[in-house]
Amino acid sequence: EETRAVARVSEKRPFPTVIAELLGIQAEPQWSANINTMDIVKFITCVCTLLLLGVFLPSDACKCTVVNHPQWFCCNSTAAVEATFIKESQGEPSKSSNEAEKCYKIKIHQVLHGNPGLENVNCVCNALPGTDCEYKHPLDGYGIRYVIAGSYKNGKFEVTLCSCIMPWCKLTPNQVKGAEGVYRQGCTCKIAICNTPPCEPVKDTCLVQDYKGGDFKNQRENQACLPGGNGCCWQDIV
Repeated sequence: EETRAVARVSEKRPFPTVIAELLGIQAEPQWSANINTMDIVKFITCVCTLLLLGVFLPSDACKCTVVNHPQWFCCNSTAAVEATFIKESQGEPSKSSNEAEKCYKIKIHQVLHGNPGLENVNCVCNALPGTDCEYKHPLDGYGIRYVIAGSYKNGKFEVTLCSCIMPWCKLTPNQVKGAEGVYRQGCTCKIAICNTPPCEPVKDTCLVQDYKGGDFKNQRENQACLPGGNGCCWQDIV
């Protein structure tokens, strides 16, 4: 019986017979008499609709595994700078896709973290062009200073949608102090998210209280995770 079943699957069947089975119509040898033309039209319409939905439905959004605190970006990036976006430019073809890299001419004002060779960099490029994680700079964002935290390797400065790219003027005074030096003092510490209290303390780790009633806003805008007498802890930036 199993052998006969395999044989039935593998044998060639007329296309209308296949449609009849998909529609739940018994396919007799006289299959042409059992298939209603309207049934076939409905089936084809349904298939076309599903295909169109597959084309027009939005793709999965870029998923970023980050901690929304400027120190986390500063310490977990290989490059962080204060720079002005000047204009869009075309980069080299990407090795990971057929898309050409979208780059941006920048003028670096100061290196906040990373290789001193960053001072000679004059552009920042997309690490993932043609994907949901491609960074696209806003049209009204040129001529404005930004803090840019990304990756720097082999003389190339790259970012993605998950990178920290924030207008310098949006930083609080304490965030500016942190970016210019205080955050680097705590790069031996770890920063993790606590979404639901109570949060168990973790050695050498500062927990971002990202929940209703938590201290997240103050931690993000005014504090740094720095080494202390009993490990790492949140400290006010002064």
